[in-house]
Amino acid sequence: MQKKLKKYWKFLGTGCILTVLFTALCVCAAEDAKPASVTVQLADPEMESELAANKKELARLRTEVERLKAEAGKLRTENIQKQTENAQKTAELQRLAKEKTALEAHLTAAKQEIQRRKDEFSGMKVDLEAELTVLKRETKRRQDEISGLKAEIAKLKNEVSKSTTELQAENSLLADTNQNLRSELLDTLERCARLSDRVKRMEQSAAGVLENLAPVYSGVRENELADALDLTMKSGMKLVAKSTNVCEMLYPKIEKLGLADVEKARLRVALDALSTENQSFARLSVPSVLPEQFKKCRVLEISETPEMIVLNAGYRDGVRVNMSLQAGTDQKICVLRVVAVRPFVSAAVVVKGNSSELGVGQEVRAMQ
Repeated sequence: MQKKLKKYWKFLGTGCILTVLFTALCVCAAEDAKPASVTVQLADPEMESELAANKKELARLRTEVERLKAEAGKLRTENIQKQTENAQKTAELQRLAKEKTALEAHLTAAKQEIQRRKDEFSGMKVDLEAELTVLKRETKRRQDEISGLKAEIAKLKNEVSKSTTELQAENSLLADTNQNLRSELLDTLERCARLSDRVKRMEQSAAGVLENLAPVYSGVRENELADALDLTMKSGMKLVAKSTNVCEMLYPKIEKLGLADVEKARLRVALDALSTENQSFARLSVPSVLPEQFKKCRVLEISETPEMIVLNAGYRDGVRVNMSLQAGTDQKICVLRVVAVRPFVSAAVVVKGNSSELGVGQEVRAMQ
């Protein structure tokens, strides 16, 4: 930068010198251009030739001075540009100096942070070394414990092998005993099956005696029919459950199927009929209530000839033949005895009181 400034100052000095010379020549030319009060005539041709040559030289010098002025202006312009560039570069240098100062400060802070981290790492290293020492001691203790456990396991294995030998001998003895007991169990089960069959036939015969007051002896055929009826009722209940689920699923979707009104009505009627049949079969498949659980019923119909009271409860509701019932209040009590039983209805006759005191829908209670 200093070399460039020296070069520019040389050009500037040369321009100043040329400007002074050009000014002197201009002054001389002005004096020559002044009108003379006298007329000079040169008689010597050589003098005129020399004068012409001087004029040409003067014109050349003037041209040279003009050129030097233009170069001096150009140099001034370049000097101004260089000064502007120097000012910009100076500002850039100042900015860079500030940035350098900031970077140095940041670098100092970073060095301090690195030193702090080094100190922290040193502390952590010391702590880790202490923990590693503790872990090594713990590992050694655990290894000692494992060695003791291995010895104890070996001892236990020996004991287990001895126990296994004893248990195998005992197992052989128990297997023989179990085989004998199994043979006895099969014989016992066979006798129990025969006794169970006999008890079942006796129960059915006793039930027939309670119903008809006459002994009924059931055989193998009756037992098979009873089992088949039980299987049929269970299968029917499963079918009722599935049919009920289908009906409940289809009822809300009838309007969404996009069928004609007639088809919708037919489908609804079919579902209603299926639901009714399901309810009827479900009533038949419900197990009958025990006589002790029967509490009350109502008069369904009163027949005068023969004098008979029809009740809306039957065998499945817990009503049995010869069961005693009562109706009315304590002042006008009427005692009934059941003479015939059907699944859901039964018939009774009045044994105490008057049947005229009874009415359709009146409540009838079981006697305590």
